[in-house]
Amino acid sequence: YFQKPQSEGIEIARSLAALSESLNSVMSKQVEADTAEQVAQAGQAVAGMSKEELEATIGQQWRAAGLPEGADPVSQIALLEHAGKRLAKDALQKFRTENMDRFSDPMNTEDPREAMLAEFESLGITGFYATNAATAVYTNEANAFSEQVYQARAARTAKQNRANLENDLFELMAPFMSGENWTDQSTEEMLANMQGALDEAYQNFGFSGRDQLMNAITQAVQTLAKYDV
Repeated sequence: YFQKPQSEGIEIARSLAALSESLNSVMSKQVEADTAEQVAQAGQAVAGMSKEELEATIGQQWRAAGLPEGADPVSQIALLEHAGKRLAKDALQKFRTENMDRFSDPMNTEDPREAMLAEFESLGITGFYATNAATAVYTNEANAFSEQVYQARAARTAKQNRANLENDLFELMAPFMSGENWTDQSTEEMLANMQGALDEAYQNFGFSGRDQLMNAITQAVQTLAKYDV
């Protein structure tokens, strides 16, 4: 196959185009590297800030935040994002630590996600870049806290259900331990009531109650031995 002859000008243009593409690639990589460095420097600057300095940064009060005036737009955006993220993370992780026990109480019906949202909103974070970064932190923290709460609440509820059954079984044996007016019919009624409590526990909570029965019997025997009834 033969190619149509190309003029010298076209060849020069092609060479310049190839060179231009290479220069653009180099410049693009340099810009990316410079931007990454600016973002990293902004993160370092925010890392040691107090709550007040973080709030000042979000409000673009650079001097109050201990930052120089006149930073370039890339650095300013990075500072706003890092400050919003850091302020939200510190506050929400503290909220999780201080409220985990309360929210995991089996009797607590509060929604952990709604409670954390109220805490997040109370921070008063404003501005597009800071708010977006902080909202991403809230989403992660709220998901983790909600899952942690419900798992702990379920575990504590299961533990409480077993403790309640054990106590109920022991109480059903109390008249037997007293020995007052006890008959064979009383024994049959006690055993029927204990079986009913075991059946109810299995139906409602899904566990057999065997361990709780053994614990209740052991406790009853120990009580009889203690008082020599």
